[in-house]
Amino acid sequence: MNLSDGDDEIKRKLADRMIREKRIRDQRRQRRKQTSATSKFGNGNAMCKEEHEESLDCIENYGRGSPICERSFEIYKECLKTQRKLRLARNSAVNR
Repeated sequence: MNLSDGDDEIKRKLADRMIREKRIRDQRRQRRKQTSATSKFGNGNAMCKEEHEESLDCIENYGRGSPICERSFEIYKECLKTQRKLRLARNSAVNR
């Protein structure tokens, strides 16, 4: 066995792994589209649904911890803060 045979084996394993990972990402994407809930907490984040999906799509495409996805995640976090403030204001108005 020479060095080129080893290189071909490594390339084949890498290609198989990439195909497997793409299949898993596609399956996750399909499952997320089939469910109506935007998160594991149900429809509570309906106000931020678009931001949440954009952030998740970015993570799927570029991987967790990617600097490319920081902006979409920051937008999602700001939306959640706004949603929380609105919910607290609504709850305090109901309790008066």
